[in-house]
Amino acid sequence: MKKEQTWIQALLSFASRCKGKMMISVLCSIISVCGGFVPFIGVYQIIKLFIEGGIDSYKILFWCGISISGYIVRLVFFAISTILSHISALPF
Repeated sequence: MKKEQTWIQALLSFASRCKGKMMISVLCSIISVCGGFVPFIGVYQIIKLFIEGGIDSYKILFWCGISISGYIVRLVFFAISTILSHISALPF
């Protein structure tokens, strides 16, 4: 009786020679998605400051910095993920 494969096992069976690169690519993609949420949190916090009346230029700059950092994390890890997945797809 053959055990059914999960979707990740089926994917990795096609990429057996580069499982490590594929796993790192998926991990980087997940980090990229998480980094993409950070700017929304930053904008939420800035709007919250205006609503509560606690407008302080330091706090606004802090959340702008957090938002930009999240966006940079998103870009960098998306690029790494894309490069690794394309390298894995090359025929050797």
